[in-house]
Amino acid sequence: MMGRLGAHIKRVIGLLYETRQTFTPEQINQNCYVIMLANKAVFDSLRNNAKVYYMRGGSLTRSRLMMSSNLCSKT
Repeated sequence: MMGRLGAHIKRVIGLLYETRQTFTPEQINQNCYVIMLANKAVFDSLRNNAKVYYMRGGSLTRSRLMMSSNLCSKT
C-alpha cells in the first residue's frame, strides 16, 4: 500500500503529466490539494525526482513533466 507521501507525489506528477505545464506550489495546491509549502518531504522528493524539473525561481516542471514554485527561501 502506498503511504501518504507517495500518494501526494503521485498526484503532483499526475497533474504535471496531464497538463504539461509549469506550476507554482500555490497552483499545485489549487489543482490537486497537495500543500507543497507545508510538506517539505513532498517538495524535496519532487525536487530530487528525475522526472520533475525545479526552476530556481520557484517553479516545478517536468523534463517530461514540469513543476514551478516560488520557493527561493525554501532551498
